[in-house]
Amino acid sequence: MSHDLEQKWNDLNDRVIVIVYAEPRTYTGGQVVLFSDVAISYGFGNSNTLTTSGQFICEKSGLYQLAVYITTDDPNASLDIYKNNIFIGAAYGSITQYYQIISLASILRLNANDTLKVTFGRGFVNGKPKSAFSIIQIK
Repeated sequence: MSHDLEQKWNDLNDRVIVIVYAEPRTYTGGQVVLFSDVAISYGFGNSNTLTTSGQFICEKSGLYQLAVYITTDDPNASLDIYKNNIFIGAAYGSITQYYQIISLASILRLNANDTLKVTFGRGFVNGKPKSAFSIIQIK
């Protein structure tokens, strides 16, 4: 294997991949969503912090793709995403019957120790596999 190809392979293998499922529960007033069920955690050592506080703490600076989707029975559902406690995005839903899925995806530059969290307006959040948060380092 050439040195350049080997370096590219090593760079790919050193990236963060985290996929977590939400804990099924009822939320009120913009509480932080707890993602207590880890599906994949690669290159990431703070899984315990994420599953107990709902907060992702970046360990490796880089460019990240994040995606969150929540299935709920709330007719006026909303979720917000915060980076370092600063609002960066929202998703809304409005349906009068049955369940709905609200989702948001984005690309962000994160530095070491930056934090991400998802809050939910109010209502019941379904758990695995109906509500999840993924954070994938792409560069």
